[in-house]
Amino acid sequence: MIERLRARNLSVKRIKRFFILRYGQTSLPEALKVGALIEETDIKDWRDRLNTTANPQIKATYGYLLQGSYNHLQAFVRQIERQGGSYIPQVLSQQELTEILAQGHRSGRR
Repeated sequence: MIERLRARNLSVKRIKRFFILRYGQTSLPEALKVGALIEETDIKDWRDRLNTTANPQIKATYGYLLQGSYNHLQAFVRQIERQGGSYIPQVLSQQELTEILAQGHRSGRR
């Protein structure tokens, strides 16, 4: 669904707002899943941007933002599981999600 929305040239901000309004107001577990999905999308975006620049300062900044999204995704998945649910990644592969969850909270660049 995210790719279809991106194909319509919607901004990331508008896509996030769509998911929050459409799915995030039904229940706490659904709101947490929306948060996790947004972080997955951010991770993909930060990785893409990180790989398209050679500027070391910009790379460092993207690295910090990427690590923040990793930490946020971990927190959302942890809360989903505490609510008795499970999270299936929508943007990342299951392997990528497993690796992110296994790394634990970190500060700074990955």
